[in-house]
Amino acid sequence: MRLASVASDMRSGPRITLDGVELVARVPSVMERWVEDYVTVKGLPSGILGAVSDMYIRLIPTDLNWQPSLEAAAAAVAYVAGLFSGPDDAVESVDYEFYDQVTLIDAGENTSQITCSRCDGDIELGWLYDLIEENGQSFIDLDVTVPCCGEVASLDMLHYDWPVGFARFEVSAMNPTRAEYELDAQELADMAGIVGHPVTQVLAHY
Repeated sequence: MRLASVASDMRSGPRITLDGVELVARVPSVMERWVEDYVTVKGLPSGILGAVSDMYIRLIPTDLNWQPSLEAAAAAVAYVAGLFSGPDDAVESVDYEFYDQVTLIDAGENTSQITCSRCDGDIELGWLYDLIEENGQSFIDLDVTVPCCGEVASLDMLHYDWPVGFARFEVSAMNPTRAEYELDAQELADMAGIVGHPVTQVLAHY
């Protein structure tokens, strides 16, 4: 019998490597570019390593260093799961994640443009992807030298055309479905009350 395919969640799936490259716990948008380059270099048919599209609601504290208790994190997961428990609602999974360092909470394909907070110049997405490849998703210091004007700017102060975030904690809902997709103001307030700190949401597409 021949193995036809393997599917894995690039954010949190089981450990998988391809030619020595870790495919899991990486920024999906970065890995998509790597896959495209790999297919081209190897001369493989287009789509042979194609990714399955997933949607996420990623909830993070507004203070990028703040973390809740384990009990509050578990309660937040239960609350978010309950938001998608109606008769016509669904969610594939809801999980929490603690990070040792401040981590990019990216929006995947939803982000298409970055603008400098220093000079208002455009910054190519490839620059951010390269930065992530060098440093991983976590950062000790968010201050970087931007390519447009050579000034130092904080990654969380750059202007993204689709909101991203930086945090040491998140609750993520994978492939949620309901009439009102994202959390409304009251639900965000309820979530803040559960974890003990104001939260915001990043809507991601991978």
